[in-house]
Amino acid sequence: HAWGMINGKGGPHWARMIGILLTWLAILVAALLLFWNVWQVYG
Repeated sequence: HAWGMINGKGGPHWARMIGILLTWLAILVAALLLFWNVWQVYG
């Protein structure tokens, strides 16, 4: 993981948490867009 390599094992974990949050946010946005498209077609 890039953030872990930059900060090192002894560094703070905020960058890793931000990376995880961004990943979950991207998944959530993709799911919402998919749901919106399905709702537009079938709703």
